[in-house]
Amino acid sequence: MDEKTLTALRGSIAKWEGIVRGDMDDNGPANCPLCQEFIKGECLGCPVADCAEASYCRESPYEEYCAYLDSFSYALEDGAVPRQEEVTRLAQAELDFLRGLLPTEEKQNEQE
Repeated sequence: MDEKTLTALRGSIAKWEGIVRGDMDDNGPANCPLCQEFIKGECLGCPVADCAEASYCRESPYEEYCAYLDSFSYALEDGAVPRQEEVTRLAQAELDFLRGLLPTEEKQNEQE
């Protein structure tokens, strides 16, 4: 993995750490360092797309995270709101997925 990709991956990991902590919002590609780097080229070279074998985070945990939140977009009028525990669980799945994309030596540093 080249340094530019690794830097973007680290930034995306930091974003999802913030989402799991509850002090950062997910604004999709607008605040995703990997998207900022790769989306303009149909995600070519993005480690998420390479692993999932699909563009735009399809076939990754992010897809389930978005589907869960989207399922409430119409229900909000009825007072239904996403359960925070489920949002956090799905965000943690995305964070774990992204950490799994780190090169081996980086994974060891994340665990320390």
